[in-house]
Amino acid sequence: MIDLKPLWDNFSTQAIILLAIVGVCLIIGAIATQGFARAIFSVAGIFVLIMFILILGNATAVGEWLMKLVYKLNQGVIYYGIQLH
Repeated sequence: MIDLKPLWDNFSTQAIILLAIVGVCLIIGAIATQGFARAIFSVAGIFVLIMFILILGNATAVGEWLMKLVYKLNQGVIYYGIQLH
């Protein structure tokens, strides 16, 4: 079996660092050009990309959490995250 976890860890760390550098450059550009709203949403988009990279690193744990949230194994019934206890 091929283990790609070390490759993913190395790639994700480099991608997060690169996205952080791009975010800092966007902030500096916004200060220089006074385009604050565009910069805020651009930096927010970068934060979302970083969040997705971090979530993909823990995909198994996130999948198990979603399974427990939606499907109750002891009752055999699918819920939509609402508990009526």
